[in-house]
Amino acid sequence: MPPRRNIVKSGNAGTSSKSNKPKVEDASGKGNATAVNASSASPSLFPPGSKTPLSLLHERCQKNDWEKPEVQTFQRGNTYSAAVIVKRHNSRTSQTEVVRFEPRPPLEMKTPLEAKHWAATYALYRIAVL
Repeated sequence: MPPRRNIVKSGNAGTSSKSNKPKVEDASGKGNATAVNASSASPSLFPPGSKTPLSLLHERCQKNDWEKPEVQTFQRGNTYSAAVIVKRHNSRTSQTEVVRFEPRPPLEMKTPLEAKHWAATYALYRIAVL
């Protein structure tokens, strides 16, 4: 039997007639309003769906059997800086080993969230180099 043409084996091939955009209603209750203005919301630091430096640092710490990294932020005038503290419990000596990653000179960012991510990036770099 020869193969049939124009037959999709995967089932739904994305030929749906439905619109991908959700309908937004305006104050009058009609569905002809435009989407919410994107410029009104603050822009995110990273694209949606990507991993942030903080989450990458947390994953690295879990992989190496370290405790959850602690990020401390400091306000210096109108700017913010941060440091990362990583801890590990040594089973032989029953002590906790502590490493503090803080860039010198301190990074000065406009928001505390930016400072946290930059400190996590710095800690990831130092962990990778060690």
